[in-house]
Formats: sequence, structure tokens, C-alpha cells
Amino acid sequence: MRRFIPGKRGFTLIELMLVIAIAGVLASVAMPSYLNYLQRARATQCHVDRGETQNVIRQYYQDHPDTELTSLQQLIDAGYLRHGFNCPLGGEYVLIPAKVAGSQYPIVACSLHYLPELMPESTPVPTPEPTPQPTPVTPVEPVEPVTPVEPVKPLEPEKPAKPEKPVKPEKPEKPKKSEMPLASLDYAFKIISIPVVDLTKQITIAS
Repeated sequence: MRRFIPGKRGFTLIELMLVIAIAGVLASVAMPSYLNYLQRARATQCHVDRGETQNVIRQYYQDHPDTELTSLQQLIDAGYLRHGFNCPLGGEYVLIPAKVAGSQYPIVACSLHYLPELMPESTPVPTPEPTPQPTPVTPVEPVEPVTPVEPVKPLEPEKPAKPEKPVKPEKPEKPKKSEMPLASLDYAFKIISIPVVDLTKQITIAS
């Protein structure tokens, strides 16, 4: 009989499906990079093996300068190599004569990774990609604090100009009373005095 332990439970089907989906996505992204890494590592190992064989060939020619080397099996038979090298990716090592290669000694070539101009079916050794180095960060010069700019006061609207008062027309000057000449005054006095004299005469006659 199964016993239930409180506080513990198993995974649900949805959680398992999510984990499997995430693992599949990671594998699809990482697998091509991993395979490319393996191929480059094996090509590099092929290059190292051919380099060691080339050193053995150079030593063989120093010991036997008059002997012509035609195959790698001669190195194994002479005791310079215990066994032949094989390309990790399945290529075959062949010996290219010095006259064909244009060098002092014969050259060990791989049918996959070396001398494409002499062996058109071969491909060159892929060079490892350089590791990107972090770019040095240029220190940023401290920025001087910006002096706050005083706010510009808004321009006051111009007051409308007061309408000019209409200029009152000047009143025409009244003509000054012309002073009567003394002669005319005497004449008027005489005219006025005549009836007064007549009136006095009438009063005296009546009395």
C-alpha cells in the first residue's frame, strides 16, 4: 500500500513536457556548434600528425641523403616510425615527391586537409577562429555640471497707446471794441445835450 507523504508531490505531465521542450531547444542550438568543434579539433590533430611525420622524413634524409623516399612504408620498415598515422576524419596520408611539391623534402599530404592545389579533392585545414578579446573601455571624462540657466521672463504685452485727444479748434478771437475817437464822443455829447437844453427851456417856459 502506498503511503502519502505530506508536503511532497511528483512532477505533472505539463512540467515534464516543458523540461523536454527546453532540452530539445538547447540541443538543437548547441549540437551544430559541438559538431563543428569536433571537426576542427580532428583537423588540427591531422595537421599535428603530418607535422611529426614531416620531421621524421627530414631526419631520414639527413641519415640517408642518397636514398629516395617513395612511400611512408619505407619509414616504418627503416624503424623511423612504429606505425603509420591516419587522419582522424578518415583521410589517407600520401607522400608527394619533392619535385612535385617544389620543396627540399617530400611532403606528407592528407586527402582531406592539405595541399588543395596538388590534390583538388582535398580541403584545407580549417583554422581555429580567434577568440574575441574584450575591447578596452575608454574611461569617460567627468562631465562638468551644467550651470542652470535662469528662466527668461516672459515679455509683458505692450499696452495699447491711448488715443490722442482731438484738438479743439481755437475760438476765433472776438474783435476788440474799437475805441471811439474823441471827436465822435464830443459830437455825441452835443447831440444828447441838445434835447436836454430844449427840455430845460420848456420847463422854464411852463413855470
